Amino acid sequence: MKLICVLLSFFVFSVMAQEEAKIEEVKDNDILYKKVKPFVYQVKTSQSAESSKASYGTGFVVDGEEGLMLTNYHVVSTYIQDEDDRYKIFVTDKDEVYEAKVLDFSVIFDLALIQIEKKFKGELRIRDKAPGRGETIYSMGLPKDLNISLVEGNYNGVIKSGIYERILMSTPVNSGMSGGPTVDKWGRVIGANVSILLNSQNISFSVPIDKGKDLIESYRKRKAPLPRKEYVNHIKQQLKQIEKELFTSIDENPGKSNSIGAWQFSAPDKTGKCWSKNDYSEKRTFKYSRQNCFLQGAAYIDSSIYSGSYEVMYLSLESLTRNRFQFADMVDSFFNGKDYLKNIYTRFSESNELTKFSCNEGIITNKNKLSFRYAYCLNGYVKYDGHYRMYFKAATLGDKRNALIVKLKVDGFSKEGMMTFLKKHLDGIQKKEAM
Repeated sequence: MKLICVLLSFFVFSVMAQEEAKIEEVKDNDILYKKVKPFVYQVKTSQSAESSKASYGTGFVVDGEEGLMLTNYHVVSTYIQDEDDRYKIFVTDKDEVYEAKVLDFSVIFDLALIQIEKKFKGELRIRDKAPGRGETIYSMGLPKDLNISLVEGNYNGVIKSGIYERILMSTPVNSGMSGGPTVDKWGRVIGANVSILLNSQNISFSVPIDKGKDLIESYRKRKAPLPRKEYVNHIKQQLKQIEKELFTSIDENPGKSNSIGAWQFSAPDKTGKCWSKNDYSEKRTFKYSRQNCFLQGAAYIDSSIYSGSYEVMYLSLESLTRNRFQFADMVDSFFNGKDYLKNIYTRFSESNELTKFSCNEGIITNKNKLSFRYAYCLNGYVKYDGHYRMYFKAATLGDKRNALIVKLKVDGFSKEGMMTFLKKHLDGIQKKEAM
């Protein structure tokens, strides 16, 4: 049995190598463009085929016989989030426009499987294994509502942050290319274009194609499109999955114990990213150390809300020349978000997708017997009851020269999940002298 497996593996790889070598003889960007383009189309949401677009992107054929196409969830989210049946999804094929129906979607991986009543002469092949780092890859799509375009870049591996996975590319993709295929030099799909990194030079991301394969398999097992009346519940279930897997990731990938100033604390999930800064006040009356940690990824729901993410800030303050009253006043100023720490934690945006804020404050003691003053505000997702956004801040009490301020923003967790998350971070705090 072992010998058969080895021979079979060798046969598969040998055939693949021969096929790739054969195609490589005619590899040329123009030929690749002509090979991939017949299966790449504009996808738009609008009130009718003739009306202007509410949103648009790109999609590509994954089953020509059934007219199945993959695109990004955010490309068609206007339709999915519409409860008044104002919008429809359309796929443009030259001078013809086809209305599409949604078969399934994932807010976790920002993918949607759609279908039109058209048979294609084939489909894009899916690559079975990931490219090697540095391998040349290409993204195709409709940038800025212009022509279908092919851009060249490089594959830089897969970034995993909690539940989220993205292919890191050095590729100059633009708005409108979302949902288009990311292919190798043989035209095989490795992912779906999804986003770019703002204020960067050609850093872009693609959803690994195995997530698209999972979506196709899920639809085929169900043997029917996801009913429109189930959209809200479908998203709620995915939000629960995100929370569950994020906490699993935090438990399985605990961050290293960190320290700033006089304080020791536990960093979040090590798959997150942290930045730090140490400095003195302008007149050197106090010094501060700050660390910001955040999860690289979030689930896009619609243009006004994301979910399944968190940010944590630790700020250590140490008095150099200030007396106890001046120091307490300074801590209070930072706690309330004044001075140069104005940030998202103190600016609550209102949205029709969220309920009004419910706020509270008080004093709490962690397991290391440190006391904190705290304040928080949270509001719920109107459609997705049981999931909330919370802004939380806490400051240590009882020290005349040192203080630690913690600020958190948590999106899309249940109340129980948020309390678990908060407790984990507060209980991880202690003074260095107490260790």
